[in-house]
Amino acid sequence: MNRQIGLVALLALPAVALAGFSAQDKKAPEKGPPADMQGMMPQPGPHHARIKDFEGTWDCDVQSFMAPEGMPATSKAVEVDRPVGGFWNVMDATGSFGGMAFQGHGTSGYDSKKKKHVGTWIDNFGDYIMLSEGDCDGTCKVETTYSESPDMMGGPGMVKVKNVHTWVDKDNRTYEMFMQGEGGKWNPWIKITYKRRK
Repeated sequence: MNRQIGLVALLALPAVALAGFSAQDKKAPEKGPPADMQGMMPQPGPHHARIKDFEGTWDCDVQSFMAPEGMPATSKAVEVDRPVGGFWNVMDATGSFGGMAFQGHGTSGYDSKKKKHVGTWIDNFGDYIMLSEGDCDGTCKVETTYSESPDMMGGPGMVKVKNVHTWVDKDNRTYEMFMQGEGGKWNPWIKITYKRRK
């Protein structure tokens, strides 16, 4: 499908969707799916249980390791998280990096078809969407996913990235990113320490 056809189809979706509703159906929706659809709708499972724990505003201390050796650069950020349907966490981050304003947007959740924890990330520092996929430990206090990213160390290609998210307690967590280097070594890239704002 080319981009023009895709755009036309996307614009037509609201009209097609509304065409199937009567005036009675246009009243405010009730909580949950209609009875005849309940068997068709997926339900949040054990791996979705932590989604609600993300909700809120988080103050972030960011450490950036732009070289394998040396002291990290530090900065501040704020992230606002909100749940969607019990399946997804949607996050919006703002801050600064290297004196430049930073804005990022991501999603995270659990794909029951793949049986994997999945996520997406975009920000104003590039035109690449990062897709991540992985697993968590038995309690989901530690989640490890893997993705690819353009090489931030200046290389021409893509590098493998390991993402480790750890809950310390309900109001404190960390997120660490590692770039894979020579010999498969995981080099620190970014560490974010989150504290829930009261």
